This record gives sequence, structure tokens and C-alpha cells, in this order.
Amino acid sequence: MGMVICGVICCAAGALLWLSLLEAWISALLIVAAFPFFVVFLGLWWNASEREGDIPFIGY
Repeated sequence: MGMVICGVICCAAGALLWLSLLEAWISALLIVAAFPFFVVFLGLWWNASEREGDIPFIGY
């Protein structure tokens, strides 16, 4: 769920910037804040199906 929310925030910020409904610095701030969480949640989701029982280090 967190991955989806962060992905939507990134896509919405880009779309609103493209439509000129959001200033560039606000769009950049939203993307910079949400993208690392998207990567972390994606890594956790990707490794959730493995039966090791340990969460691997993904760099954050």
C-alpha cells in the first residue's frame, strides 16, 4: 500500500507539473521526498515472497 501511495505521489507531481498546475520546486520536493520510500517499499515487496525470514539490506 505504501508503494502505491508513493508511486501515485510521484506520478501526480510529474503530471501536475506537466499541466502547469504545480510549481517546479514543489513538484521536485514531492518527488524527492516520495521516491526513496517507493524504492524501499518496492524492495520489501519484492523480497516478501522469499521464505528466508530475514529482510535483506537494500541500501537505505
